[in-house]
Formats: sequence, C-alpha cells, structure tokens
Amino acid sequence: MKQNSFYTDHNEVMAALSLYIKNKDFSEVEVMRWCQEVETLHIKDTSAMWRFEEIKIPTIAYSQDWKLFELPCNVYRLLNVYESPENKTSHLQHKWLNKNNQVYKMVENKNQDHIYINYIGMPINEDGVPLILRSHLPACETYIQMKLYWEDTLEGRTNVGWNLSQKFSGQMTHLKSSVAHLDAEYFNRLNVINGDMIESIGNMRILNKIV
Repeated sequence: MKQNSFYTDHNEVMAALSLYIKNKDFSEVEVMRWCQEVETLHIKDTSAMWRFEEIKIPTIAYSQDWKLFELPCNVYRLLNVYESPENKTSHLQHKWLNKNNQVYKMVENKNQDHIYINYIGMPINEDGVPLILRSHLPACETYIQMKLYWEDTLEGRTNVGWNLSQKFSGQMTHLKSSVAHLDAEYFNRLNVINGDMIESIGNMRILNKIV
C-alpha cells in the first residue's frame, strides 16, 4: 500500500475545513468522494495512480436485462468488466446510469451476484482509504468549499461559489503542469526502451543498431 510523505487522505482536508466552516453540514464520505473527484475528474495525474485488478463488486437487481454495480470512488478509467478471474475474456456489456444522484454502472444481467473489474485509479492506504497527493490539498479544499456554497451562489445569496470556481480553475492550470510530487524512485522504475533494442514501433519500421 502507498505510504510516503507525498500522499495523505481526506481526513486532513476534513480537519482543515472544520476549523472555519461552521454553518455548513458535510460528512466524511462526502469529503472523501469530493477529494477523489478532484484527483480523477479534474487533475487526472495518471503518474500518481495504480492499476487495480480483480476487484470483486456486488451487483444490484435492476431489470430483467440489467444489473447495477457501484464503482469505487477512486476510479479514473475502467478497463474491464468480467465474470470471473478464471475467465478474464468474459467481457460483460456495461454502460453508465445516474440513479438518485448516484452514479452506477449497468451490466448485462446474467444472474450474477457479483462481477470483477480492472481499473486505473488513485492508490489506497492499508485500510483501503483512497489517497490524495499532498500537493493537491489546497485544490481539494477549494473544490469542497465550492461544493458547499454552490447552492447559495445559484440562489443569489452569495458570489462565493463563483469566486471559488475561478480559484479552483487557476489551481488546476498549475497542478496539471507540475510533476513536483514525483520522486527518484518513480523515474527509476520506468522502463527505458532504446532504439537499438527494437526493429519497429507498430507498423513503422525504425532504424536501429541491432547487430
């Protein structure tokens, strides 16, 4: 599991918000999900993510043709949906559904009580809590404030939501161009493929030094 000084979790954001936001109700689950929205929907820094495989997800009865399943909140890109690890080629048809303001995936109904998924997403700690990069803490804090004050803004009671939206946009511009969180170990783990090791890339033959 990921344990280094570059990562933290939503509890740090929760603690900071609790110091000065006294007139808004927000739950730990909401803060966790909103932090993951920042990471997976806005910043999308795949260098900070992991590949998750064979994650077993329960299904929910929906109709004769479809079942529902909920995705983990740290999903960035869903890779595969299949029936069992023994048959990873058993790809199941699936599509999105928004039900009661909750995003689900619909999967073809084969009377299965669970399915398996592979996906790319943010890392988790020993307890399964999704992590966020410490360098992203200010953006997470701004995003959650924006969420909390957005209804008031839309109803004309304050301009705070618009101001926070502009602040968040500026933070995204900065963070998407930064790789400051990457340590030497990350770069050392990268595979280096030299031109003299291969003869082609795809259908393009390249010049090399193979002897």
